[in-house]
Amino acid sequence: MVIGKKLIAFGENILLKVPILRSIYGATKQAMEVFVARDDKSFRSVVLVDFPYAGSKSLGFVSGIVRNQKGHVFYKIFIPTAPNPTSGFLMLVEEAKVQPAGISVEETVKMLVSGGLVSPPGFQPDIK
Repeated sequence: MVIGKKLIAFGENILLKVPILRSIYGATKQAMEVFVARDDKSFRSVVLVDFPYAGSKSLGFVSGIVRNQKGHVFYKIFIPTAPNPTSGFLMLVEEAKVQPAGISVEETVKMLVSGGLVSPPGFQPDIK
């Protein structure tokens, strides 16, 4: 266990010395710590929603679900900005307008931090 931690720290030190890798790795690690917490306060899944206008798609993190007084279901969705996914927009989106993205929170953070240069293998969202 101790040896593994030392190996990881050694590898991180090497990555943090390379200028381009330092910015990507540092930002990704920080975002992952925020977004992938293993508790009730972490994001549950990644979805596609129309944003900033109808017909365009943005990746968003589902942070919860709410119902209005009439029983309609809305997803609480955080739309992060790239390359800093810790800022963004919070939206309430009708259930019918939310589409699963089919990728993990971790893969999405990597894509955001890299400005879209890094994408999950085979990522082809079913955009209508």
